[in-house]
Amino acid sequence: MEIDQLVYSASMLQDYMDCQRRFELKYIRKQSWPSIPVEPVLEMEALVARGRQFHSLAHQFLAGLPLPAINDAINDPMLKKGFSRFVDFSYERSWILKLSEIKINANLERHHLIAVYDLIAQTDDGQVSIFDWKTAMHPPRKDFLKLKMQSSIYPFILFENLQSLFPSADQHQHCALSMTYWYPAYPDFIFSFNYDQETHQENRDSLISFLDAVDSRLQSMQFNKTDNLKQCKYCQYRSLCDRGIEAGTIDGLDGDSIADEIMIDFNALPEIDADI
Repeated sequence: MEIDQLVYSASMLQDYMDCQRRFELKYIRKQSWPSIPVEPVLEMEALVARGRQFHSLAHQFLAGLPLPAINDAINDPMLKKGFSRFVDFSYERSWILKLSEIKINANLERHHLIAVYDLIAQTDDGQVSIFDWKTAMHPPRKDFLKLKMQSSIYPFILFENLQSLFPSADQHQHCALSMTYWYPAYPDFIFSFNYDQETHQENRDSLISFLDAVDSRLQSMQFNKTDNLKQCKYCQYRSLCDRGIEAGTIDGLDGDSIADEIMIDFNALPEIDADI
């Protein structure tokens, strides 16, 4: 495989950080899913479906669909509660321009990056903010969120495209750009950080170094397994790595685990008997 064929997303690079072997199996070898990641599967499927529905509802609302019509289509009480909190959260912001579920690309030397944003919004004072809705069951520590690849990739790509998307934005203002994580299950848990020209240059240097290291692995095709065995419990490839056959449980997830945001492709798993 040619290196320049890869377009890196934050989730791809997070997989690499968490476990190089998982990155290899998932994105290079495109290995099918031999194991169930989390049990009980039906409960996890419901959680994943609710998360996808929440993002869809948020996008509909931000796109201007009438709120009563959106609410009438919600049958899940937990989803309705989370969406109601999102509406309140939105009304508290003075957004004048909103870009919801938008895909943006950027090049970093020979590397290609892509991100899909839940929301990019500009306020009347010219400030531009990235918002990301997290539907995980537990909020993590804020220092854990800051270290996520998403916290580097998302602001980097947007900053590279800032002037074309928001001509009135001033990249040289100290707070020209910010990023906020928000959890509908924990509406008071809000993690935001600012991103300016100086931060962007530091981030650029770090990302180039990191992506060059990924390239070196792709050249050698020598990918290491993680030393964090807890992650293996929630990995669909654990049986291929001789890291056990039993899936981790939903109750065992915590906010500082990337597995707490696992997105499972249930179409790739065997049919499940709901009576079991």
